Amino acid sequence: KTREEFVRNPKSYLKQRLEKNYDEPLLENLFVETLEYSQKVLGIGEYERPNLPWVKVEKEQWIPDEYNIPIGDGFINIKKEDIEDIKNYVQEGLEKGESEISWRDKKIPANSEVLETLQKLSSFIKPDAKKKDEEKQSIKTDRKEEEKGGKSIVLKIEENLLMVGFRKEPQKRPFELKTDIGVISSLKKHQGEGLEWLSKAWHQGLPGVLLADDMGIGKTLQGICFITRIINAIREKLLEKRPILIVAPTGLLANWDEEFRKHLDDTFYKSLNILKAYGNEL
Repeated sequence: KTREEFVRNPKSYLKQRLEKNYDEPLLENLFVETLEYSQKVLGIGEYERPNLPWVKVEKEQWIPDEYNIPIGDGFINIKKEDIEDIKNYVQEGLEKGESEISWRDKKIPANSEVLETLQKLSSFIKPDAKKKDEEKQSIKTDRKEEEKGGKSIVLKIEENLLMVGFRKEPQKRPFELKTDIGVISSLKKHQGEGLEWLSKAWHQGLPGVLLADDMGIGKTLQGICFITRIINAIREKLLEKRPILIVAPTGLLANWDEEFRKHLDDTFYKSLNILKAYGNEL
C-alpha cells in the first residue's frame, strides 16, 4: 500500500513523511513533475515483466580482471586481486614519508592521488559484507511484500522496447553554461574538453549523455564542474531553481561529498543545501 500511495502522489507522500525534519521550501522542490513525465505516463497498474527474448541476463555482475591506473603521463596495469594489497602498501608508504613503493617489477608513487584511486577501486570491487547483507535482506523483504499483496503497483509508461511509442525532440536552450564561480581546482586538458562537451550537450537540449572513461582520471571532477555551472545559472536567474539529484552506489556517495569539498571554494560549498539521502542520514 505504501508504494501505491507514493506512485499515486509522490509529492504529497514525501511531504507527509519528511515535514517534521525539513523546511517547507525544500520539500516543495524535492519532487518536480516535468511535462515529459506526464506525456510519457499512461497510468497506474500492476507490473508486468516485459517479454524480450533477445535480452540475455548475466548471472553475475561483470567486473574487469585488470585496471589501468593513471600514473603521471602513463598507466600501470594492476590485477583486480592485487588492488587491496597495493592500496595498503601505498598507505604505509605515505605514512613513512616514502615517495614510491615497489610492487613486483613496478614502481608506484606513494601519494594521495594514487591512494584515492585505489580506494575507489577497492570499494567498487569489494563492498563490505554488511552492505551485501543489507541488500540481500532488502530483496527478501520486497519479495515477501509482493507475495502478500500480489503484483507490484507501478507507473505504466511508454516503454519504447518493441517499438517507438514516445519520442521527444531536443529543444536548444537559449544560453550556454559558462560560469565557473566556486571551482578552485584546475582542470587538465582532457577534463576541460569533457566539461565543455557536457555543457554543449546541455545547450543543444539533449536529455542526457554518457561520460565514459577509465577510473581515476577525473569524471567526478568534470561532473562537479558541470553541476556548478548549473548552480551558477540558477543564481544568475537564468534557470528556474530545481534540485539536482546524484545517484550512485552507496559506497561512493560519501566520496562525492568529499570531492565537492575538495574542488569547491569553502564558502561556495557551504552555500549548497545538500540533502544526504543514504546510510545513517536517512
